Amino acid sequence: MRKKFFTALTTVTAVWLASLPLLAVPTTSVASRTCTQAVQHGGFQALKNTCGREITLVYCGVGPNGNSSLDCNRRKLAMTGVRAGGIVTVEDRYGGYRSVHWFECEDGSTPSNTGWDGNRVVGICR
Repeated sequence: MRKKFFTALTTVTAVWLASLPLLAVPTTSVASRTCTQAVQHGGFQALKNTCGREITLVYCGVGPNGNSSLDCNRRKLAMTGVRAGGIVTVEDRYGGYRSVHWFECEDGSTPSNTGWDGNRVVGICR
């Protein structure tokens, strides 16, 4: 397993923490590699697995508009497995978010102890 953060930390456990604005442009420089990329899919905000293996994502949004349900600040997070090349729609017909945050586990590991720390989704991969 490998661990990836916003900053250039190097560790041995597989985790990716990220934050992307509505238009899917990274707000900070990120570690050299992550499987997850924010995209638009069918007119909605989405997260895409760009790697050749399945990953598990825990994600939420900040600054919901409309009746969006996955609000990081209300501790409303979702967790799902995403196949290689798969897409998870984050926004729906009820609304979207100013920014989307996620935590990613690869190599068959499962997220645990996940939550929102006020700035990002955190957790560990087991």
